[in-house]
Amino acid sequence: MNPRTVKTHVYLPGLSAHDSSHGRAAFEELNKANVTSGNIFVDTQAAQAVMRARYRSLINDRLTNNVNLSVRDRINLREQQANVNARVQIINPQVAPVPGVNQPNNGPADILWVKGHGNAQNTNSISTRVEYQKDQGFLPTGGRLTVRRGYRQSHTATDIATSVRRISAMITPQTQSDGLDVRISSCGSAGTFRRDPLGGVVPVQPSFVGSVSAALDTQGANPRIQVSGFRGDSNSSHPTGGQFVTKIKQKAKSANPTQGFTNAFTRMQVATQTVPQVGLVPVIDKIGPNHPRRARLDNDVINHLAPRLPARLSISPQLRATIQPYTKVEVRNGLSKPQASVPRSSARVPVPRNI
Repeated sequence: MNPRTVKTHVYLPGLSAHDSSHGRAAFEELNKANVTSGNIFVDTQAAQAVMRARYRSLINDRLTNNVNLSVRDRINLREQQANVNARVQIINPQVAPVPGVNQPNNGPADILWVKGHGNAQNTNSISTRVEYQKDQGFLPTGGRLTVRRGYRQSHTATDIATSVRRISAMITPQTQSDGLDVRISSCGSAGTFRRDPLGGVVPVQPSFVGSVSAALDTQGANPRIQVSGFRGDSNSSHPTGGQFVTKIKQKAKSANPTQGFTNAFTRMQVATQTVPQVGLVPVIDKIGPNHPRRARLDNDVINHLAPRLPARLSISPQLRATIQPYTKVEVRNGLSKPQASVPRSSARVPVPRNI
């Protein structure tokens, strides 16, 4: 008997399918080198319709614009093109995942990427959002102002764990024992870095990935469902220059945003004394709803340079009932601070199950 082929799948919770960046990220995950593409899982019919259209468009663009595709890649894309509708599936809430018993190992586990937005300081949930308005202007005191408006939806660790179990049962409905290699690529999903007293770099725990692992334990999930995440303050949604990277930033404790650590290292790089590639990135001052400068900007600048427009996002009433509108303000002052980029594989952190 031939060994079972390992496939790569993607889960786009909530509003992710409505987000063009995460929609493209899902496509790229399914079409990386040496990967067998699987399915894209979503939560609602509206998300399914949006993702089917986006998936089909991305396939057509790749086939049309890339004349250097290998024969294998072209055949893979044609196969996906012919099965777009079947590839984008809604998670079945009626599916009954098998209890946590270690049944016979039927081969290596499929890979499931979970997309979303996270925060290294938030261990309880990740979010998905879609932006329907972006306005830019300049502050009178200098610096570029960016105002983003859209919708945001939160997803707890328990929610993600429940969906993961259902996806696992949908992928292997006959045996439901093949397990799943779950990789949560939300920003800071496995924690971020901090400096220790000796100048080294250590991870900050707990993490959202740890919360998902604990939720799977609580639900009695199959032990072969394993979870991992990526250290760092942000992770690229899709490749830049053909390579996925994790951006590891050290935030300054000083009020001066230009004072940051010179370098950031993974534990592996500290041990081998290998210096990561360092690049300069603009400093962005993110102003939240409770920031002291927010009220002044609201009154004097935001509504003048970026007047609010009615929402143009078409979503179902059921989805609208579970989401919240958001306004995100960024001030880019043009200054720069060092940032290290390392291969995604170096920043991946498996989180053990306690079963």
